[in-house]
Amino acid sequence: MITDYGREVANGAFNESGASINPLENLAPGPHSFELRPDRNSPPIHTWPLTVEPVAPVRNENFNNVPIGNYPGALITPGLKITATSGAFGVTVYTTPNHQVPSLPGKIDGRAAVLQTNSGAMGIFRCDFPQPTNAVTFYYARVLFLGGSVAIYDRAQNMIQTLPLQVTGPYDSPIAHLMAFNAVDIARCDIITPPNNGIVVDNFTF
Repeated sequence: MITDYGREVANGAFNESGASINPLENLAPGPHSFELRPDRNSPPIHTWPLTVEPVAPVRNENFNNVPIGNYPGALITPGLKITATSGAFGVTVYTTPNHQVPSLPGKIDGRAAVLQTNSGAMGIFRCDFPQPTNAVTFYYARVLFLGGSVAIYDRAQNMIQTLPLQVTGPYDSPIAHLMAFNAVDIARCDIITPPNNGIVVDNFTF
């Protein structure tokens, strides 16, 4: 059997090679000391320590609880802050479908955010997360031109990675792309839109 500080957690099943095939599930966060014993009354013949780290909850922002309207300068929600910086005007929240926003269930749906740029300018929108994370995803649409990108930064403001925005087609195009990052200590992402192209973003997880 396998015990954890003397408490039985598995019955000690093994495969033909002698490796344990016991799933150890729902372990509490913190230190553990697993012991392999012939039976409950015998001393352990092998011990191995393990520390279980707490799993950070997945946070999200789908803008469905954000009032429809224009947010010049910045849009601040309980989970996300989008700040219009160089070349950017602000953020507008629409209900889909709209002449500005397509309806693409599971990707761009409910309410969505349009990143508005100044005329002829490439806009930079800084997205700050409530705490650093190891994964960021969101969907985007209405990208008319090449030249846009997304960059992620750690809490020390060092750039970690940059990925390009893919062209999705005209405003009524039924195409949305997923932007996804996996890295350690992501504190923010910058969305750089193509010149004169207000893109749509929705369904962030971080």
